[in-house]
Order: sequence, then C-alpha cells, then structure tokens
Amino acid sequence: MIRRHLPISVIIVLLLTLFIPSNSLLATKWVHQFVVWEGYVYTLEDEIITDVREKIGEVTAYSDMNQLPGNFSNVFQKGTPYYSIKEIDTNESIAIKVGKDRYQIADRESEYLVRDTEGSSANEYYDSSFTKHLLAFFDNLLKWF
Repeated sequence: MIRRHLPISVIIVLLLTLFIPSNSLLATKWVHQFVVWEGYVYTLEDEIITDVREKIGEVTAYSDMNQLPGNFSNVFQKGTPYYSIKEIDTNESIAIKVGKDRYQIADRESEYLVRDTEGSSANEYYDSSFTKHLLAFFDNLLKWF
C-alpha cells in the first residue's frame, strides 16, 4: 500500500516545490515607468515640454523593485519635482522635471493602491493569490486519484 502511494507523494512534493515562491520571484516587475502624485499613477510619455506652471510636489520615495507609499516613482529619485502644465488639468497630466527647463509629460492612469505600512506584507497580494491557485490546483489533482 505504501509503495502504491509513494509515487503520488513524490509528485505532490515536487509540484509543491515548483509552486512555492521565493522573495526574489515575487519582486515587482513594472509594466510602465511612472510617478505617483496625490494617490494616482501617472505613466510617463515620450513628450518633452518646456512650458509649465507651478511646482505641485516631488518624488518622496524611489524603488525599481518594491511598491512604496507616498509620491513614489520607479524611475525618478527622491526630490525630483512635479509641475502642473499650462492649460492642462492635473487630473489629466502633470510634468516631471528631467533637466534644466525640460519636463516630461506623465498622463494619469489609475488610482494608486498601496498596502499599509503597519505590518502588511509587501507580497500580501501575491501570497493570497498564490494560496488560492495552489489550493485549486491540489483540489483538481486529488480528483484524479
């Protein structure tokens, strides 16, 4: 009886090792270059402008690997200023200073959802999603036996 279940146990253990994520596998991979301002993601466009209105904020946190709270960017370093653009509402686009009198346009894409910093795991979404998929996988696997 033990010999009959041994191959199934080995398969389950091997499959488990394939589906258990490591922290390096869960590092964030960004689809776009962006900044966050006032709780919204603004994706960078190729367009460079020289005519802006007033400074409205700045990058308060930078990381190319982790999601962070505040006026976060995956491109620009902390302290990079944000500006409003003449005749364009900040709900549509903002400008990011990229050089002397040069500003790159960033278009508003979506609300920025960040996990709270009070003990929540940076991988909270991945963990719960992973667990659901893993349980469903094993539920389907057991139906075969």
